[in-house]
Amino acid sequence: MSRTEAYALDRVGETNEDESFDSGPLSMLTECVRNRIQVLVSCRNNRKLLGYLKAFDRHFNLLMEEVTELWTERPKKKKKKKKNNKTKQQQPQNKDRFLKKLFIRGDSVIIILKNPK
Repeated sequence: MSRTEAYALDRVGETNEDESFDSGPLSMLTECVRNRIQVLVSCRNNRKLLGYLKAFDRHFNLLMEEVTELWTERPKKKKKKKKNNKTKQQQPQNKDRFLKKLFIRGDSVIIILKNPK
């Protein structure tokens, strides 16, 4: 069997991924890529990513641009040494950072929301 025949046999039964992304649930992501619509991605590490989707695949691996990562840091509790010594409870702080490009592995994605602008 020649190399070309083996390649042809491997390709039998496969569908073009671009065609399957034009309809169905992944069509929303295709629209966001084509029209440069901002998306909000919620991740398993309790962080949110707000940015523009550049590319994706069927496993929800995402390539994003101009991303703002948002998260909340809760202060660590300190051990009390004395009962009379009252300490102020620190409030959780909202933090963010800007990333020019970001690749996200699909298994960390919980939900993707399109910005309703």
